[in-house]
Amino acid sequence: MSGARDDSSLPPSPGEPTFADPDQQHTMDALGPRGRAARAEILRDALSPAPQPGAEPPLQGMRVGRYQLLEMVGAGGMGMVWGAWDPELERRVALKLMQVSGSASRERMLAEGQALAKLSHPNVVPIYDVGVMGDQVYLVMEWVRGATLRSFARKAASTRALLDAYRQAGEGLAAAHRAGIIHRDFKPDNVIRGDDGRVRVLDFGLAQAEAAPAGPTSSAVPASSAGSAGAAGDSAALRVITGTPRYMAPEQKRGDDATTATDQYAFCLSIAEAMGELATATRSKVPGWITAITTRGTAEAADARHPSMQAVLDALARDPRTLWRRRAAALAVAGFAAAAFAVGRSRAQETAVEPCAGSAEEIAQVWTAPARAAMTEHLRSLELLGDVEIEGIGAALDHYRDEWAAEHRRSCLARERKELPPTMYERRLACLARAKGSLAAVADLLTSVPQDGLNAAMIARRSLPPAAACAAADDSAVIPPPPQVAAKVAALVPELERALVLTLAQRPEARRLAGFAVASAYGTDYAPLIARALVVRARAEIGEMDRAAARETLTHALTLALQSFADDVALEAYARFIWVAPHRDPPDHWMVMRLLAERSGARGRFGRALMLNNLGSRYFQAEEHDKARQLFEAALAQTELGQRPLPAEASAEDIELLAIPQNLALIEPDDRKRQAMHEHTMRSLELTLGPGHPRTESAREQQGMTTLHPARARALVEAACAGHQRWALTRSVTICAYEAAWLADELGDQVAAVRWMRVASGYKSTSNAPREKGNLAAAYVSVHAPAPGAPPVLPADILRIAEVALARPGLADRIDAADAYALAARVETARGDLHAARASRAAAVRALENIALPTYERRVARARAELALVSPDRAEAMGLAELALRWYRAAGGYDNDIARLAPLVAERAPLRTTPAATAAPATR
Repeated sequence: MSGARDDSSLPPSPGEPTFADPDQQHTMDALGPRGRAARAEILRDALSPAPQPGAEPPLQGMRVGRYQLLEMVGAGGMGMVWGAWDPELERRVALKLMQVSGSASRERMLAEGQALAKLSHPNVVPIYDVGVMGDQVYLVMEWVRGATLRSFARKAASTRALLDAYRQAGEGLAAAHRAGIIHRDFKPDNVIRGDDGRVRVLDFGLAQAEAAPAGPTSSAVPASSAGSAGAAGDSAALRVITGTPRYMAPEQKRGDDATTATDQYAFCLSIAEAMGELATATRSKVPGWITAITTRGTAEAADARHPSMQAVLDALARDPRTLWRRRAAALAVAGFAAAAFAVGRSRAQETAVEPCAGSAEEIAQVWTAPARAAMTEHLRSLELLGDVEIEGIGAALDHYRDEWAAEHRRSCLARERKELPPTMYERRLACLARAKGSLAAVADLLTSVPQDGLNAAMIARRSLPPAAACAAADDSAVIPPPPQVAAKVAALVPELERALVLTLAQRPEARRLAGFAVASAYGTDYAPLIARALVVRARAEIGEMDRAAARETLTHALTLALQSFADDVALEAYARFIWVAPHRDPPDHWMVMRLLAERSGARGRFGRALMLNNLGSRYFQAEEHDKARQLFEAALAQTELGQRPLPAEASAEDIELLAIPQNLALIEPDDRKRQAMHEHTMRSLELTLGPGHPRTESAREQQGMTTLHPARARALVEAACAGHQRWALTRSVTICAYEAAWLADELGDQVAAVRWMRVASGYKSTSNAPREKGNLAAAYVSVHAPAPGAPPVLPADILRIAEVALARPGLADRIDAADAYALAARVETARGDLHAARASRAAAVRALENIALPTYERRVARARAELALVSPDRAEAMGLAELALRWYRAAGGYDNDIARLAPLVAERAPLRTTPAATAAPATR
C-alpha cells in the first residue's frame, strides 16, 4: 500500500461476476486438492445469483442436469433461454429448455441436438450438451454477448460491413450443410454478432418442435421429420413447423421436405431486406450485383436457386469494386516492376522491405519528440522539478520506447523464423500491448498533471511494465481469452492501463475511470481481465479511504482470479484485502494463499511480499510487535531491498515495497540498526524519486521521529517539513509541522514551536488534514502566544480533544490524546489547579502505556518525567523519574531534563545495582 501516515494508526504499506469460456482451461491446479477446495469455497458465494426481474420462481436458482439456472434471458413459443452456470467446467453457458410432447418427439429432438453438438465452426454457436428433464429437452450452448443481425443491420455504416456480417453467417450455414444439417428457420433474429465482431448462427434444427403453438411466427403444415438433409421422415404425421412465414421458402410453406435450398432462400431474402433498409436509410441504391444474387437465391423453384450456400458465398465474394481495385493494383505493380527491372537488380534489393520493420513506427504512436517537448514544457511550468530531473524523465521514456520497439522486432523476427510458436507469439504481443498502453497513459499524465498531483505522478510513471520481460512472459497457467473475445480484450488493455496509472497518480477521476474499465471488462466475460480491472478499482477506492467498498471489490477480484488461475492477480487482491480487513487476524484462506504464494515463482514475488507486509501492518496496529516483526522480516526476504539500494529506474512496485524496511525500522529497538535501515531506505528513494520528493521527505521525517538525540531529530524533521511545504501537501505539512513543534518545545525553543504550530493549525479546516492535530496546534498557539484580546483557552476545551481522540481505536489517536492531556496540564498549572494538572499528566501516561515503539519513546519519557516532577506519591515519582532518566541518558542531548530528574532518584541509588535497574535502556 502507499505510505500511510502515523495518524492513520498503520505503518506505511506498500455486480455479479461472469466468467470466460474456459474450454482451453488447464486441468492441473497448482495447489492440488486443498487449493481446489479453497477455490470452490471462495467461488460459492459469488455464484449465488441475485433475483432477476421476470424470472419464474420455480426455476430461478434450480438445477437442470448439472447446470444451475441464473436468470431467464429470453422466451418464446419454442421455450425459454436461461443464463446458467456449469460448475464442472466453471463457465457461464446459455441453456435452452424446450417443451415436447411424446417420447418420439423427445427422442427426435435429442438426436438432432446430438448431431448439432458435433458441428464445430466459428460461425455457429456450439452446442455443449443435450439432455432431458421431465418432459423438456434442454440444449446447453456457448454464452455470447452481442446483438442480433437485425439490430446490427439497423446500425451498419456501410454495405461492406453488412455484407461481411452476412458472409460470416453464410459460412456457418454452409458448414452446417456440409455436415448434413438444415437450419429451417434462418432469419436475422437467429444470428448474433458478438461484441468481438464474430457472427454466429443460432437455433439449428429447432424449427420442428411439436409443442410450438401456431401463431404469427409459426405455421401448422404437414412435413417430414427430417432432422438433416436427406433424412427420412414420418410423412404421415401432421407437425407444427416453427418458423417465420416471411422467411419461409415456398416449398417449406407447402410442407415439402426442407433442403439446403430452403435455408438459401431465407438467407438471400434476409440480405435483400437488410440491403434495402440500408439503402433507404442512406438514400442510396442497392448494388445491382447484390440484387442479382439475392433474386436468384429467392427464386420460386428450389432448383432455380444457386447450387449451394457455398456458391452464394462465392458470388458475394466477387464484389466488382474489389475486383477492379485488385486489377488496378496488379497493373500498377506490373508497371513498377518493369521500371525497376530497367534500373537494375541491385536497386531492387536496396528497396526491399524487411517484414518486421514497423516496430518503431508503432510505438511512436504514443511517444514522439513533440510529445516529449510538450511534457518538458508542462513540467517546467509547475516549478517543482529541475531541468536535470525533467531531462531524466524524458530520457527514461525515450529508453522505454526504444526497448519496446526492440522487443517487438525481436518477437516478430522470431515468429518469421518459426522459432516462436503462435501461442507464445500472441502472448508476447498481448504483453507488449499492455506496455504500449501504459506508456500512452504515462505520457498523457505527464503533459497534464496539476502541481498538487506531481508527487504521485512521479511514482505512477514508474508503473511501466518492462518490455524486455515480455520475452519471458509465461501466462500458460492463465486461461487465454477465447478467440471470439480476444480482440475486445486487447482493445480494453489501454483503458485499463490508463485507469491504473491515474490510480497510482491519485487523480480524482481515477475511481470513475477504473469503474468504466471494470464495466468494459465484464462485457468480455474474460475472468482474468475482470479480476485485474477490479484490483485497479479497489486501489482507487483505497486511495479515497473507502475501505468497505474496497473489501467488496477485492473479494470479487480474488474469486475471479482464482477461478481463472491468474495467481499473481489473486495474490495482489488478497494482499490488498488484508490491508482493508476490519480485524488483525489473517483473513480466511490464509494458509491456502500462503501456499499459492510460495508456488507462484517470480510472478508472485510482489504479491508475496505485499501480503506478508500488510498482515504485519495489521499486527502492528494491534501492537503485537513480535508477530509484526516476523512478518516484516519474511516480507523483506522476498525482495532484495535489504541487500542493495533500488536502481534509479526502479518500478512503482519496488518503491511501494520500500514500506517493508520502513516498517521494520519502526519497531527495531537497536538505534544503530534502526538508523542503518533508514539510511538504506533514504538512499533508495533519493536514487529513484530524488532527494526532494515528498516520499523521500516522509522517510526523512520518519527517521527524525525515531532518532534519539533531540537536536538531530529536530534537524531531520524540520528539513522534511520544508520539503513538504515546497510541494504544498496539506496532510503531510500538518503532521510534520506538528511534530517539529513538539521537538522545538522539548528543546526549549518555544518561538520555533509556536511558529511550527501555526503552520500545522493553518490546515485544520481542510478536508484531508488530520483534524485533532490541527485543533491541538491551534490550542498550543493560543496557550503560548495568545492573540491580543482573545479569550483564554480553557482546559475543558483541550480535554475534549483528548476525549474525541480516545474514542477511536488507533495508536495515533492515543498519541493525540496524550498530547492533549499534556497541553491541558500546562493550562491547569498556569491557573493554579495543580490537582487537575496532576490528573491530566497521569492521564497522558496512561494513554501512552505499553507503547514500545522508537517513534514514541520520547513522548513516553517526557510524560513520565512531567508526572514524576508533580506527583505527591514519592515512590511513584521515583519510579517514573528512573524510567525517564534511563531513556534520556541513552538518547543523549537531554542534560537539562536529567538535571531536573536526578534529585528524585538520588535516594534510590543503591537500587540501581539490581537487575531491573541495569536493564537495557528501552521501554519494552
